Order: sequence, then structure tokens, then C-alpha cells
Amino acid sequence: MRSWSFGIVAAAGLASLIATFAGAVTVIGLPLAAATVVFAIAVSRPRGWAWRFALLGSIAWMVEEIAWAVKRYSGFETATFLTDASYFTGVVLWCAALLLMRGRRLRTSLWLLMLPALAIVVWMLAVQTSTSLELQFPYIDALMLVVAVPALEPALRGRASEGRVLIVLAFFIRAVGSSAFAWLFDTTGLDAGATLVWILAYVALAVGAWLELSGEPAQMFVAASSVIALQMVAGATVHAVLLIGRPLEARSVGVLLLLGYCQLVVLLIIAYTQRMRWTKADRELRAWSSLVTDLGTLDPDAADSTTSLGRFVRALRERIPSLRGLVLHEKEDLLVGETGTYAYPLVAGGTEVGRLHFDGQPQQLDVLDAVSPFLAGRLRQSQLAAEWVDQALADPLTSILNRRGFAVRAGRLVGMAQANSVRMTVVMFDIDHFKRVNDFYGHGVGDDALQALSKVLQSNLRPNDLAIRWGGEEFVVVLYDATREIAAEVVKRVRSDLRDKKVPPIDWSLTFSAGLAGGTTPASLAEVESWIDDADTALRRAKAAGRDRLEVVA
Repeated sequence: MRSWSFGIVAAAGLASLIATFAGAVTVIGLPLAAATVVFAIAVSRPRGWAWRFALLGSIAWMVEEIAWAVKRYSGFETATFLTDASYFTGVVLWCAALLLMRGRRLRTSLWLLMLPALAIVVWMLAVQTSTSLELQFPYIDALMLVVAVPALEPALRGRASEGRVLIVLAFFIRAVGSSAFAWLFDTTGLDAGATLVWILAYVALAVGAWLELSGEPAQMFVAASSVIALQMVAGATVHAVLLIGRPLEARSVGVLLLLGYCQLVVLLIIAYTQRMRWTKADRELRAWSSLVTDLGTLDPDAADSTTSLGRFVRALRERIPSLRGLVLHEKEDLLVGETGTYAYPLVAGGTEVGRLHFDGQPQQLDVLDAVSPFLAGRLRQSQLAAEWVDQALADPLTSILNRRGFAVRAGRLVGMAQANSVRMTVVMFDIDHFKRVNDFYGHGVGDDALQALSKVLQSNLRPNDLAIRWGGEEFVVVLYDATREIAAEVVKRVRSDLRDKKVPPIDWSLTFSAGLAGGTTPASLAEVESWIDDADTALRRAKAAGRDRLEVVA
């Protein structure tokens, strides 16, 4: 959409300029130029109040220009209620938009830089004070230029697009055109030159608004457009002064010299803006590099993985405030945060690793384009590392933790229990008559029985509980925040679910014996390991007592 919408904006602006020199159809130049501003803002779907006001103000000015075009076509040159009301409505709305624009600041250095540009307008207004007061709009357009100047500050600091330069330039050209109209009001043949200047103001405003809202970097384009526009303004002024009857007096030369100075200022602003952008981009790249480097291995435990990614997403939000969340493609999509209206794909090695979700198109899109391959690659490395860790800590048959996985995860669980002062309980399970299953049906069916018990255990456990294959047909469950009574209820549910689970071709219901220990806040991982030994002792008592029962350590 960016390319075709910009093409339409540029084509409409060019058509407006051509219409100015077409003699009989001059009346369509200003309405077409004003409509170009409306299109440039509307096609970018403005979200903030500043650009909503700007869109409404541009529509009001378009109505004004259409009304004036109808009157000129009919041979009338006097204002009406519609032309005045739409003009003043547009002024109020655009002033509100300029005052609400992001990053406005009032700096003495900026005013000193813009002083010659303001001097041009003041000079021309002072030459014909009575005419300017009678027309009113030259003073109002000069006031709008004063309101617009602070909006240039973010562009100078690299915090806004170069489109701001064209936006402020548009109000400067508009103010120059209105002041020149008042200065040369009684000069024959002024309308064509004034129309050209006002059309240039609309075209610069349309292109500047499109660049600002699209976030497209366009330093050289803005520089070239600004110089060409100012050259055309100077040319229109020379035409009015030299070719339609005014002598080349000191004030005329002064105005032309100041216009030349403004061209130099625009070039300096663009160069300074470029330097600030490079400096900011370098800082951003360094910060992103540090952020990507600090992204460690993602913990394969879902809850901890979310926490780890949550910290990473919060760090990303510090770089890009419009970020809403991250979707990481794993076996199932993992969402951290929230989804947004703009999804940015993260691709590593031709594969989409995930997506960053934003409220809208991010301002730092150029920096994001530069760092996204490294970010995607780092996320992919972290995923692979997490998978390797998961495989090393998991039992290949049942996919639950092995004893090495218990040593890694249980220490963290003990720390959580101590920090939150909660109890932990340990249960050891052993499938009854498992040797008979292997001898009678074979080891393949025995593996099916082990998988059946592991699935039942997993379905009855909470996120912070651990299920471990301890060895052979023995399983251990570590229950977090559970008393002995709660653990006993879990054992009952597991027993009931396992009885209902059929494992063909076994023609009897599988049962297990279990031993239970713990029930307090552990002092250390060593204490949990001692509970497992106690649970093992209780398990042997359950088997000796007839199997299919639970024994609790005294």
C-alpha cells in the first residue's frame, strides 16, 4: 500500500501544479491539491487525535477550495459564509493537530534558526499593514507558522520522520504566499503566482503527512523537495516583483535573500536530522545487540518458559513501546503478552520462528528490519537448546522427567516452597505384577503399561508438580503445596483412572502400590531425597501387605 498510495499523492500534487499553468482550468488546481492532503492522511489510517484533527482540518480546507473554485468559475471573487467558515474551521483543527503532535518542544536554538524565515513573513505583512488587516488570513497563516515551528524539534532530534520538515515547510510556504498576496494585493496578474505558492504548500503538506504517518525514511527526497519548493516560491516572487510591474527595491531583494537563506537552513536541517538518525540508529543497534545477546536458553518447562520470555518481552517494550506481545512457534504457539493489529514475522533460516505483535506499524521499523534476523536466530538457538535440555532431562519412553531431570527441577521447586512457606509431599508408585505383564505379554506391552501410568499421573498433576520415572516400573511424584491428605486424594484419583484405562491385550485392570512421605516445607533438596527413600520403604510395606494400596510414612 505504501508505494501506490505515495504514487497517488505525488501524481495528484503534480497534477495540481500542472493545472496552475493551464490557464482556463486554474480553478481545479487548489481543490485538487487540498484533496491530496485529505487522501494522504486518510490512506494512512491515522490513530492519534493529532492526525484525526489534521484530517478533519484538511477536509474543511478542501471544502473551502472547492467553494472558491465554483465562485471563480462563475466569475465572482468575494468571500461567502461557506468559504470563511470552512477556512477558520480548518485553521482551528490544524492548530489543534500541531499542538498535539508527538514530541513538540520549544527551544531557543530552534527559534533562532527559524528567525529569518519568520522575518520574511513579518516583513511582507508590515509593508502593507492595512491590506493584511483587511484580508485577515495573512496574519492567521503567520500565526499557524508560529504554532507549527515547535513540531520540527523531534525531527531535529531523530525522534520523528523527515516528513515533519515538509509539514513545517508547508506552513511556511502558506504564510509566505498569504503575506506576498497582501504585499502585492493591488498588482495585476498576481493570482497565478499566489495560486502556485498555495498549491506548493498543500503538496508539501500532503507529502510530509504521508511520510510522517508511514514512517518511511526519506532524507534525500525531503531535501530535494524542500529546495525545489523554495525555488518555485522564490521564482513566483521574482515573477510578481519583476515581471508584473513592481520595481526591484531593497525589500524585494531582502525577501529573495531570505528565501535563499531558508533553502540553506532546510539543507542544514536535513543534514543534521540525518546525523541524529544515524546516531540514534547506532545506539539502538547497540542496545538491541545487548538485548539479543542476553537472551538465554528458554526453559523447557512451560510456566518457566513463559516467565523467561515475559522478561524478554518487557525488555523489548523498553525499546519499542508499541509492542504488545510475542508469539513463539513451538509444537503449539506460545503467546507472551497480547496480540496486536500489526504482526511482524521473525524468520531464521527461511523458517518463521515467531511474530512480534504491535498496536500498529512501529516507528523503529528500519532498526527492527536490521536486527530481526539476529533476534530470530537467537530465539531459534534458544529453542533448540531448550529441546536438547528437555531431551537430556526426560525419560525417552514416557516423556516425563528422569532422575537427572528431578535433580535439576526439584532444587528450584524446593526454593519456591521455602520462599512461599508451602508444604511438599512425595509419593512413590510401583505397578503391581509388572513382571507378570512382561513375561506373559512381552516387553512391548510392558512399555504400554508404563506409558499408561505416566499419562494418568500427568493428567492428575498441576503445573508445579513433578512426575519422574525413577527406574523400571517405579515412578515418583513430587507434589508442590500439598499436605499428606491432599496427596492421598491424588493417589485415589490416579488409582481410579488407571483402573479405567485399558491396555490391550492385558485382560485385567492395572493397579499399583504406593508409599507417601513428607508433608512439610523442606529444608533442602537433600530432605526431599530422604523423603523419597522413606516413600520407597513405605512402598515395600504396601507390596508386602497385599499390593494395590497406599502406605504413609509415620
